[in-house]
Amino acid sequence: MEGKTVIGIGVADTTSNYLGRAVDQFVFYQELVGRPLPSRNNPGPKRRPAHCRLKKRLRSKTMG
Repeated sequence: MEGKTVIGIGVADTTSNYLGRAVDQFVFYQELVGRPLPSRNNPGPKRRPAHCRLKKRLRSKTMG
């Protein structure tokens, strides 16, 4: 569709290569947060909601 951008987000080593080819831009989750995924036993520190971090990261990628 014209005027729309599809962005895919996936976890390294588990995301299909087809997803990366099917979207306009693909980002690994680990790149968005800058660290490994938290585990159930170690959820990590409290942070801003994921959608806020995603918006900020995507803005920096498209403007930089």
